[in-house]
Amino acid sequence: MIKNCDKTNSIENEKRTNLIFLSAYYTNNCSEQEYIEVNDEILEAYKEFNEIDRRLYDWDRNHRQKIYFDEIYIGEVLEKRTSSHEEYVSEKIFIENLISLCGKAVFYRSMQHYWNGRTLQDIADEEKVSISAVYKSVKAFKQLICDIYKLN
Repeated sequence: MIKNCDKTNSIENEKRTNLIFLSAYYTNNCSEQEYIEVNDEILEAYKEFNEIDRRLYDWDRNHRQKIYFDEIYIGEVLEKRTSSHEEYVSEKIFIENLISLCGKAVFYRSMQHYWNGRTLQDIADEEKVSISAVYKSVKAFKQLICDIYKLN
């Protein structure tokens, strides 16, 4: 990001010296030096890089996609959707029935794997169980869903 300060300073000593403020170019400046002396070629290169950075920043600012906040966008961002109360109740009943058929542990492990994209090893490490137990739970849940929807 471009800062609104001049990154180069010239100091008049017995000869003209070009100094660069290090923190302006290197945000993680760990040295105790604040300024470094550079020759004219390096100073010109830094000025060119500064101009390129400014142009990229301006281009990004001018070509940024406009975001319109409507119900659909907010629903996508919050991963929620607008639905009727009846749909919500029927989904809740379906999920409760599904949990009663497979059990809480199997349902939780399967949701972690399928919806949250977690690996079986991550789930096993979190619950302090073997990976084969998690695998069997996920496989059982998948079979239950296939049986409910009569899939192969």
